[in-house]
Amino acid sequence: MSPFHRSLVKRITFYLLTIFLFLVGLLLWFIRFGAGEGNRVYAVEFSVGTSMEPVIHDGDLLIISRLGGGSLKPGMIVAFESPEGKRFLHRIIAIKKNGCVITKGDNNPANDEWNFEGKVIREICQIDGILAMNIPKLGHLYNLFQNLLPWNRDKGP
Repeated sequence: MSPFHRSLVKRITFYLLTIFLFLVGLLLWFIRFGAGEGNRVYAVEFSVGTSMEPVIHDGDLLIISRLGGGSLKPGMIVAFESPEGKRFLHRIIAIKKNGCVITKGDNNPANDEWNFEGKVIREICQIDGILAMNIPKLGHLYNLFQNLLPWNRDKGP
């Protein structure tokens, strides 16, 4: 390869890398500041666990939108808190007449149920949002950047 071609490849690589880093920075800015009261975005989180594989993997970045005026339907992936207060993102299996939903992780053998205060609870009546976007493995990168930012570091004792 001639010196001219090597120089051209270096410049093209530099510009592509610059554009890529700008887009990643823009996405991270949106993730950090985009989920506000007037915004359609409800939350930005990253997946922990394998209950929704093969659709959602551990470390995927998840953008959850507000419900809006649309109605829930079986097959939708929704965000909710379990009776114990843990956040879940599972698929709606059925909708009961009372409006509550039965959910299940795609990789789980059975529908969701929780033992809470001596009762078995098999339905969720409060849905926080629906899955709007899933960006594979970007949650790991986001977490890394969050930990590198000076204002997010532990100050120590």
